[in-house]
Amino acid sequence: MPRWHTRLPLALRPIRAGSWCRTFASGSNCPRHEQVSVRCGSSGHIAVDLHNHLYQPPTAPLVIYLPSFSRQPHLSPPLPEFIKRYPTAVINYRWPEDSILSDPVPAGQNSQPEDDSIVPTNPLHWPTPIHDTLFGYSWITDNLVPPDSQRRDIYVVGSYLGASLAASLALTESHTHERMAVRGVALYNGIYDWTAFLPPQNNNPSTDALAAMKSLLELPDDDAEGSAMHYLRQLVPTLFKTPSNLFDPFASAVLFFRSTGLLVPSSFEPSGSTIPPELERAIAELSLDEASTPVPGSPEAARLEVAFKAPRKGYMAFPPRQSMLRIPEALILHETETVQPGRGRGRKRSTASRNNFASQAKELARVMRRSISLYEMRERIRLDDIDEGAGVEAERRVQLRDLGTEDVAEDALGPAVEEWLEEKMNACDVKA
Repeated sequence: MPRWHTRLPLALRPIRAGSWCRTFASGSNCPRHEQVSVRCGSSGHIAVDLHNHLYQPPTAPLVIYLPSFSRQPHLSPPLPEFIKRYPTAVINYRWPEDSILSDPVPAGQNSQPEDDSIVPTNPLHWPTPIHDTLFGYSWITDNLVPPDSQRRDIYVVGSYLGASLAASLALTESHTHERMAVRGVALYNGIYDWTAFLPPQNNNPSTDALAAMKSLLELPDDDAEGSAMHYLRQLVPTLFKTPSNLFDPFASAVLFFRSTGLLVPSSFEPSGSTIPPELERAIAELSLDEASTPVPGSPEAARLEVAFKAPRKGYMAFPPRQSMLRIPEALILHETETVQPGRGRGRKRSTASRNNFASQAKELARVMRRSISLYEMRERIRLDDIDEGAGVEAERRVQLRDLGTEDVAEDALGPAVEEWLEEKMNACDVKA
C-alpha cells in the first residue's frame, strides 16, 4: 500500500476526565499537535488529533483525515506528508481488523489502556465506526467553527476503510447553509458498495433447487493473494456483524443513490445459511416430490417465483429535494484494475462483474455525477438524456482518476491530492 496509508502508529496518551479534554504532543505554549478525547455516547471515547490549527486563521479551510485502518486505542496513525501544512483534524474511529488482534504489544507496555472507558466491552464492528466518525465531526464543527458569522470550509480525505467513511460523511454533511460544513472530499481505494462482496443472486429462477443454491453460494474471488482488495474481502465478517450491515448507505455510499438489486443473506458463512430464509423455504418446497409441486400459474407458484427473484436495482433522488445538501466536489482515485490469471475455472467473469477498487470508484463517480446532472442541474429532456452543460459540470465536480498500478500509485497519490486541495483552498478567501 502507498506510504501515506502506512499503519505504523504514534503513541497516544491516555485521557481520563470529562466528556472531552486535551493533551499536548510538545511542551511549547503553542503546540502543533493537540489530542482531544471525545465521548461517543455510552460506547467510550475516541481520540481526535488536531494539527496546526493554532497556526492558522480560524477561517482557514480545515482538512479532516480518516485513516486507512483503525488502530488500538492508545495508538494513532501518522499524518500524511501532503496535508501536514494544513490545519488538520484526524478522527481515530474504531473499526478493528484481524491485525489489531494479532499485533504484539511492545515490551514493557501494558496491553490495556489506563482508562477502561476508552474501550467498550461491545465488539467494535459496524455501526461503531460511523458513530465514532459522526461524534468526532460534531465535536469539530462545534469547537473549531470561526467566530461571528464567518464561514469555514471542510475537506475530507480518506483511503481504504477511511475512504468508505469519508464518502458517507461528505455526502451527508455537505450542507450549503451551514457556516462550517464539508465542501469537498478526496478518496483513494475505498469500498463504496460492500454488497459487491456478496454472492451473486440469480434473477432468472431455475426449477432445479441445486442449481439455484449453487448460483447463490458461488463467491468469486478475482483478487490477487495478498492484495489490499483480497485483504478487505477476507475482513468483511470481522468488520460487519451481519450481512444486513452491508446494505447500510453509511457503509456503502452508492446506496444513497440506488438500491442493490439483492436479497439480504442471513449469514456470511459459505453454506446453506447464506441463503435468505424465503429462498430456503422455496428450495425445500421445490425439493418435494412431484405431486406436491405447485401448479404453474397458481398463487403458490407465483409466490415461489417471487421468492427466487432478486429485486431490481432502482435509483433514488439524492440528496433529497427538500434538503440543503449538495453533492460535494470530489476527487476519487483508484489503482489500476488488475486481472488475475485463470485459476482453473471453466468460466471467466465479465469485466463488468468484477469487484475491485477501479469498479468501486467508477460506480461512486457515476452515481454522484448522475445526481448532479439529473437533479441539481435540472436540465434534462427525458430520463438519462442529459444536456452537455450538465454533464460537463458533473465531471468537473466529481473527478475520477486512475493512478496506475499499486507501485506507481504510491508516488502519484500524494501529488494528486495535494494539487487538488491547493486548487480548492486557493479558491477560498483565506489560504491555508
